[in-house]
Amino acid sequence: MKRFAIFLLCVLFSEGCISFGEEKTGAKESAKLAGQPVFLEFKRLVAKSPKHLHLNLTVTNLSLSNIRSFSALLFAVDKQGLILIPETYKTPELICKLDRPLQPDTSVHCKEIIRSYAADIEKIELHSVAFGTEDGVRMLITKEDLKYISEYEE
Repeated sequence: MKRFAIFLLCVLFSEGCISFGEEKTGAKESAKLAGQPVFLEFKRLVAKSPKHLHLNLTVTNLSLSNIRSFSALLFAVDKQGLILIPETYKTPELICKLDRPLQPDTSVHCKEIIRSYAADIEKIELHSVAFGTEDGVRMLITKEDLKYISEYEE
């Protein structure tokens, strides 16, 4: 009886006690299973100071057709939530553009983004993603849906 009570408590209050063959999927696999067309992984690499940005962006085509004319719009944000402008630039946006088609089930690194700012960078925000497919369909993924197609690693 005592073992049954412990088993019941374990099942009810802690999902991690016993695994019933359920596999945990990563963000990329979840996006693919949900039918999302692309997945972005962006990783902030070690920089000289919190005022320097060194960002690596990887784009994966999860769709069944070639993706062309891909672009992602990102911003660096400070602790108060204000968008920062890089020191040697006039506008704040960080843009990742792919010039060549991206075939299904392939990934490509966008250029590494390296910038310096006057203030400390708190985080990088993905604002929107736009791309076209080989059959002429244009897609825009906005802020509300970006959490399903992206993963940010600090």
